[in-house]
Amino acid sequence: LSSWSTCTHPSVCSVYTNLAAPQTLALTTLVTIELIKALCTVSVDSSILKVGPQKNPWLILGVVVPFILNLAIIYTPALGNSFGLVPLNEKDWFHVLMWSLPIILIDEIQKFAARKNATNRVTT
Repeated sequence: LSSWSTCTHPSVCSVYTNLAAPQTLALTTLVTIELIKALCTVSVDSSILKVGPQKNPWLILGVVVPFILNLAIIYTPALGNSFGLVPLNEKDWFHVLMWSLPIILIDEIQKFAARKNATNRVTT
């Protein structure tokens, strides 16, 4: 990394010069993770399978609108250029979902552990 400005191999150096695709991928992954996490927090201790996000229409609106804005920024050339982002392809979206969807499992494990811990405190 200390010699990135003097790199002489174009295939290797592109990592340092063409950052739009990885930055778009990282931003979209983080946005998607946060929006999924918001859907999971419709209940602090109940499973998303018991208390689905559809119970709170404002939450749905608060997730859909930012996601649409994210898509607009990525897929509208003028906005994409302004933010230095590029459109994602199907493979990129697969990676976004691969890294984003596990937050549901993590959240469910945390809620399960909290319920078990609360049950143990009540019974002792």
